[in-house]
Amino acid sequence: MEVLELYRRTGALLEGHFLLRSGMHSPLFLQSAALLQHPLYAEAVGEALGKLFEEEGVDFVIGPAIGGVVLSFVVAKALGARALFAEKDGQGGMFIRKGLLVNPKDRFLAVEDVVTTGESVRRAIRAAEARGAVLVGVGALVDRSGGRVDFGVPFRALARLEEAVLGRGGEFLLVTQNVDGLHARAGSRNLVELHGNILRARCEACGERFPLPEAFTPPPRCPRCGHRARPDVVWFGEFLPEGAWEQAVKAFSEADFALVIGTSAEVEPAASLGRIAYASGAYLVEVNPEPTPLTPLAHFSLRQGAVEGMAALLGGE
Repeated sequence: MEVLELYRRTGALLEGHFLLRSGMHSPLFLQSAALLQHPLYAEAVGEALGKLFEEEGVDFVIGPAIGGVVLSFVVAKALGARALFAEKDGQGGMFIRKGLLVNPKDRFLAVEDVVTTGESVRRAIRAAEARGAVLVGVGALVDRSGGRVDFGVPFRALARLEEAVLGRGGEFLLVTQNVDGLHARAGSRNLVELHGNILRARCEACGERFPLPEAFTPPPRCPRCGHRARPDVVWFGEFLPEGAWEQAVKAFSEADFALVIGTSAEVEPAASLGRIAYASGAYLVEVNPEPTPLTPLAHFSLRQGAVEGMAALLGGE
């Protein structure tokens, strides 16, 4: 399902430079109502999303009003389940009207058009759980959380931010200093881990890299030569993985748009990537709660954390 193509076809995917009601700027805005107003398109995305959860035994589907009402209906239709919605209670939460049937132990799927922080759909989830229902999954048309949202159940989307960028005919590379492997687990394919991956080991003798087994007696042993292995991460003073820095520099040198998120911009050589992009003519955006050495160069600097900042840049939730 090319859901982003449907967004474009219906004028629901807006590209450019937007000043949002929040006062933030965004290169991309998703207006799902423009897509879901078309019954045939709404049924198509509902069927596609429903197929991702057809093995979960769903009794009802719920979405937050107003945006999730149509989506919950078309997904429920595809699953042969009931369609519910939760509405604001005026106190920061949501509730389900008494006329909508929720049985204790009912298995339910929560849906939302676009998930950034996940707070809207979480309020709908809490309303259903308050009536005794059991959450079995969360679905979205577009996931722009960057893999940072965890609902404690399967979370599946028809499209993600990376696909949105690639789908616009552009190229996307995610360069991270994190070693926790979460970007890969979130589905990022074009990824450079500058400082390695703590879930992987590297043989000290032959250089073989391999996933750490779930249970082992330290130190791990190389499956190829049997020699002692170490965590496949970069300690201070060590060289970066072969080719990683070169790939990152090439991407930042050729970028039209560079987004630097949540880094102090002080640890080299990664701190130089933003400056490389700026010097090469890229539009440079920084997301960081505090000013950094990169701030004077940034065309736009957003004083927020990573999750809140990405939500603002991509249109808010």
